Amino acid sequence: MFVYKTPRRQNHRANNGASIAEFGAAFYAFCIVIMLPTINFLSFALAYSYSYLCANGTADHVAQAISPKRAFQILGESSANVDKDSIAQLLKISARKDPFQLALVKTNAKGDEQAVAHSVRDINKMLTEEDSKNLIQYEITTGYSHQPLLELGSIPLINQIPVIGKETTLTFKMLRHPEHLSENLL
Repeated sequence: MFVYKTPRRQNHRANNGASIAEFGAAFYAFCIVIMLPTINFLSFALAYSYSYLCANGTADHVAQAISPKRAFQILGESSANVDKDSIAQLLKISARKDPFQLALVKTNAKGDEQAVAHSVRDINKMLTEEDSKNLIQYEITTGYSHQPLLELGSIPLINQIPVIGKETTLTFKMLRHPEHLSENLL
């Protein structure tokens, strides 16, 4: 059987500019899907580290307070100082709307919480009770808000992801032994 083959047409076009037309769309997709979220994720990592250091510093400073009243004052000042801090402003960290919290926690030898006091009056009452078997610690709770470094609110799916596209809340709970707390300082 004889099959007739038609002569092929050869394409004499050069492929020099074919890939440049796809570069714009690929670059746009790369920026939206990979580069911008990566920058925001790295800024979150820096903000988390800095927030943790601030929370540790606040907890140490509160633990060195001479009285519970002074501890509450230090906690209030620390909350206000976060908003004034230039590094916190650069990383877009701010103190949350609810203030930092302080509680005195009494635990037994097993680590079970026996009593918690949230105000100066309750702390004074807890300290006057005679119970030398229990460990007394300050429980300092600090809360921060982190805004993403690059605003991605106009990108549909990315703007709903907490670390990358919308505000993230960071809360740290620290336990510290009060250094100068005793009944005669109340």
